[in-house]
Amino acid sequence: MKMTLHAALATALALAFLPAALFAQPDPGPNSVGIYFDQAATEIATPSAAPTPEHPVEVRAWLIARHVSLAGLISYWEGDIRTSGAYGNIVGMATAGQNIADNMMGEQHWSFRVWVSTPFPVTDTLILANVYVGLYESGGPTWLYVEGLNMSVSGSGVSLSPASGSASSPVAVINGATPVAEQPTTWGQVKSIFR
Repeated sequence: MKMTLHAALATALALAFLPAALFAQPDPGPNSVGIYFDQAATEIATPSAAPTPEHPVEVRAWLIARHVSLAGLISYWEGDIRTSGAYGNIVGMATAGQNIADNMMGEQHWSFRVWVSTPFPVTDTLILANVYVGLYESGGPTWLYVEGLNMSVSGSGVSLSPASGSASSPVAVINGATPVAEQPTTWGQVKSIFR
């Protein structure tokens, strides 16, 4: 009886803290797009070395679409990413196709208008671009935002939402606490993990 009571108590405590762990993970909702610090689309916060104007720091990330609802070949996509604060700038390079957007180096905003000459298939975790954030000063976190993304999949359009749930909420951070998804998690979703 005593062993069963301990096991039940341990299980109850583990379940009590499970929802908090779920909220700290990136939101892999359908038709979402985010900036991640790994190609598996799991890391949304990273530290960097302390930058100075004389010794800037470059942080690499990836713009990744998750769970695109249409199947087929991508021939065009467009979107915008940006940083916050005055501590850095952002540059992106499409992994396939040619970016025809008019961008200036050293900006806090980067646009994509990508035409793909050889269309590529939609996958569950789709790396669209390499992202480079240049940091020039220390002074707090550098938040990264996705302002939405549209793509053409086999002639049909699909809109992707920022993984944070809103263009005004950051999808990733450098030198700061992990942004938390705003999507609520229900008890049924938690239980479905163990089915």
